[in-house]
Amino acid sequence: VKEYETAYRLIETIQDKETVKAYKKDLAILILEAEDYDAAYDLLEQIYISDGERMIGDNRTNDSWEKGMLALFHYIQDNKAFVCNTYYSVNRNYLEHFLYDRAYDLIKPVLEEKRLDLTEEEIEFRVHFYKYGLVGFILDWIDSGLQENPQDLAHRIYQLLEKL
Repeated sequence: VKEYETAYRLIETIQDKETVKAYKKDLAILILEAEDYDAAYDLLEQIYISDGERMIGDNRTNDSWEKGMLALFHYIQDNKAFVCNTYYSVNRNYLEHFLYDRAYDLIKPVLEEKRLDLTEEEIEFRVHFYKYGLVGFILDWIDSGLQENPQDLAHRIYQLLEKL
C-alpha cells in the first residue's frame, strides 16, 4: 500500500491535468490487477469523486442536464478500460456509487426546477426512482461494451425524462 501512496503523491506533482488523470487511472488498473484491494478502494474513490464533479459542472438545470448526461457517457467511453476494469472487478460498488451520485446530481435540480406540486419527500422518491433507472441503463450499456452512440443515448434519455 505504501508504494501506491508514494506513486499517487508523485502523480499529484505533475502539472498537466490530462497526464495526471491518465496516470491515476493507469495506477488504479495496476492496483486492481494486483488485487491490492485496500489501495484500490482508496484510489478509485478519489478518482471517481474528483472526476465526477468536474465532469458535470453546472449542467444541472432543465435546459442543460442533457449536456451533463452526455458528459457522463463520454467520460465512460473515454475511460472505457478504467470503467470496465472497475465494472468487472470486486470494486464495482465504487463505479455504481459514482453513477448514482452523478444521476442524483443531474435529476434532482431538474425536478425542483419544474416546480411540480410535490412535497420534498415525493421529490426525493422520484429522484431516487429515476436515478436507479438511469444507472441500471448505464450499467447495461457498459456491460454491452458501450455499443450505442453516447449522443443518441443521452438524447433518448433526455426525451424520456423530459416528460416528467
